[in-house]
Amino acid sequence: MKIKLKTKFPIAFNSPEHLTPFGTRFDQSANRRFNLNLYRFFSQTHLLKVLDLGCAGGNFVKDIIDDGHFAIGLEGSDWSKKFKRAAWAQIPDFLFTCDISKKFTVQMDGKPIKFDAVTAWEVMEHIKTEGLPALLKNVKNHLEPAGFFIASITSVPHIVDGINLHQTVKSKKWWLKFFNKNGFSQLSGHHDYFDGQFIRGGKVEKLGENKQAVFVLSLNPEKAPSIPGKPLIDKLYDRYWHLSKAHKLLRLLSD
Repeated sequence: MKIKLKTKFPIAFNSPEHLTPFGTRFDQSANRRFNLNLYRFFSQTHLLKVLDLGCAGGNFVKDIIDDGHFAIGLEGSDWSKKFKRAAWAQIPDFLFTCDISKKFTVQMDGKPIKFDAVTAWEVMEHIKTEGLPALLKNVKNHLEPAGFFIASITSVPHIVDGINLHQTVKSKKWWLKFFNKNGFSQLSGHHDYFDGQFIRGGKVEKLGENKQAVFVLSLNPEKAPSIPGKPLIDKLYDRYWHLSKAHKLLRLLSD
């Protein structure tokens, strides 16, 4: 299996996140509760394929691979690659750099590959507004007809060393309208199935809907996987315990 990324823009040179590395330098977000919920949408024999845009340290990608599935991560800055940070030291053949607001193609054994899920965790707000349609075109080109596009987006500025790393600061309403205009529909039932357990957003940061939102989207809602059953114990665990204040305190005390 040979994976190749084709792009004329191997790094997002003009991005503030590359010029003033912050998320790309420190973030390595992961949440196995999200992974387990995502897997339930597909057959146990299905090899899930995930494309993570703005993968930072790549830990989410590594978790998917460690669980026996297939994942690729793309990052606009080469900081983590140069310093072999986090998962870049462990799965370098599955992590790549490129400007995701410019055309790119992911190939496996010389053929374009499509993914069951494309994710973008706190990424889209880092792209200039005029570059967002091209980003969504890349998502469309790499998404299976029945696939999900899952994005968490913060709607407030993020100032580092006097530079606002968030180049598109818009409301949840604006983002939903933008997605709809570009052919994506929100899957409210699928979103609620995760019970707030995402890689970023939801119960992870709890900034409030006026500051942060998670979208679970589809190009073809009628083809989206059916919402699976969820054991009551898992539902209660996700909704009330995992990442709660008490849970975080217990983990802190046990470390």
